[in-house]
Amino acid sequence: MRRCKVFFLTLALSVLLVVCWGLQSSAFVSRQANKSFFGKATTTTGDSTAFPNAQQRVQRIGNINMCQTNWGAVGSWAREYNESKGGCFNPNPDFEVPAPSLEFPAGSGDEYLFCGGLWVGAKINEMPYVSTGCDGWDWNFEFLPDGPPPVGAIEESSRLPGACYSVNASSDQDILATYTDTAWTQLYHPYPDPFDLRPHNPLNVEIIQKSHAWAGEDRGDFVIAEYTIKEIGDDTLRDVFLGLFLDSDITHDSENPFGSYGPQDDITGFLHEFEFGPGDVRDVDIAWAADNDGWGPYGEELHWDLRNVVGLKLLSVSNPEVKLSYNWWYSRQPGLPYDWGPWTQENQGTWSQENCYAPGDSFFPGHALGTPGGDCSKYFMMSNGEIDYDQVYSCIWPSEHPEEGWLGSNEVCDDFADGKDIRFLLSFGPFHQLIPGDSIHFVAAYLMGENFHTDPENGQNLPENPDSFYAHVDFSDLVQKALVAQRLYDSLLWSPTNAEEPTGNVPGDFALSQNFPNPFNPQTRISYTIAGGDTRSVPVSLKIYNVLGQSVKTLVDQLQTGGKHEIVWDGKDDSGKDAASGVYFYRLKVGETVETKRMMLIH
Repeated sequence: MRRCKVFFLTLALSVLLVVCWGLQSSAFVSRQANKSFFGKATTTTGDSTAFPNAQQRVQRIGNINMCQTNWGAVGSWAREYNESKGGCFNPNPDFEVPAPSLEFPAGSGDEYLFCGGLWVGAKINEMPYVSTGCDGWDWNFEFLPDGPPPVGAIEESSRLPGACYSVNASSDQDILATYTDTAWTQLYHPYPDPFDLRPHNPLNVEIIQKSHAWAGEDRGDFVIAEYTIKEIGDDTLRDVFLGLFLDSDITHDSENPFGSYGPQDDITGFLHEFEFGPGDVRDVDIAWAADNDGWGPYGEELHWDLRNVVGLKLLSVSNPEVKLSYNWWYSRQPGLPYDWGPWTQENQGTWSQENCYAPGDSFFPGHALGTPGGDCSKYFMMSNGEIDYDQVYSCIWPSEHPEEGWLGSNEVCDDFADGKDIRFLLSFGPFHQLIPGDSIHFVAAYLMGENFHTDPENGQNLPENPDSFYAHVDFSDLVQKALVAQRLYDSLLWSPTNAEEPTGNVPGDFALSQNFPNPFNPQTRISYTIAGGDTRSVPVSLKIYNVLGQSVKTLVDQLQTGGKHEIVWDGKDDSGKDAASGVYFYRLKVGETVETKRMMLIH
């Protein structure tokens, strides 16, 4: 066994609660050193002593094997969680089999993710609360399927021939999961948070998570995930922030997870801009993580095979005005100097004022500047609007960029700059309110870029010479994968009739223009041109869909002749009610030719 495990699957629920309490009340340093939860997640739908219907499924296609769950997490904790029995993509569905976490290339044993998860933060009556799919240190797993089997079971579908084939599939492998942050509270109410000193306080949200993967050279290196967050309680959530947390631990599966070539030498950063050519610099906004030099263990030898980079990019969000935050930190108790991450002086002053635990104290709980322990500090991390400098600059960035107002370098900064067991959070907001019954939608891409490291000796430039280090890494493949993922999302993936690929780019059929204005409130114009002249009549359909693929408004359903046409959508649905703020899709079908575009309604 690679990790200390507490086997709970054969225990009665009462015993489970005692174990949970004991784990949470034990020393934080012990939890962090073990990096364990309740043991191997052999959670099948028929096991009443496990979390009800908690499941893990792996997308196994293209160049990526990636574990998805129906409890808010991604990854499999270095294969400590098994893939649940059954499923269309499981190579041996009669058994629980080890689940690759984020393996790239597929079948190599090279893992680029330990665990990750969705974070949802909001204020209720001015108090901040956060629900996490995974936090990586206290093991607060606060999402679960909301009911006994088969409620909440993961659904799989594919547009490829086979047992999983579905006309409604969006990709070669779709995984659909639905879960809430209320089920945990109902089942394990006594389970305390060690910093909040209370059980989990749910936001009463339901999450619909749908991830997509493809075969093929151009689409096989990323997974696109859609998240819809719906308020199912009675409270209005205010100042909502959303985030995706990742703890990479980049290594080969054969490596002891606490070995020197495991998680202890990872680096992370945020790629804001990329130069595509002379004078052609564009924003790309990709959070990334990599091994510090590309060397990893294979049996008893080291091989220069961990040369790739994992990235996380936000592709779409239902509020285009949100601001990104990117924060990284190292969790190591007790406190400083190792429990640390970058801070601006302004944010430390803000935290000192907003600190829910000890007003005036500029540290997080546990005398830390890294680990956000408890809801207050997690919410602050999500909402601080900070884009941290890249990890390899830990010793020099604050002094070389005084105008940016960073706190001074940490006394053990060389340990961080050379690679460490780092976690990062990519978050965004605010969504000013989420009323009961309303929802927020966003789409993100988990990306793999090949050949990030170009020099096997490059790690020797750290920590003293990060500029020289960056001269020997290559972001171009990661950026290219991000562009492909964005184009795929914009053109194909979210077409409400996913079985029909867009063919409207054929000049002889028609041209569909982007709506104007966009975003809009309360109305927008949609223009399109039909070829063929005024003597040819063809069936024309123009419909509005929401992000779930549900029809909202039919604007055109009739025969029309060639020429330019324009119609106004007033933001109302077919019943005459105002449509909610968010992303919508307008789909034009002329004869058998289809094209779909995206637009944004803001109230």
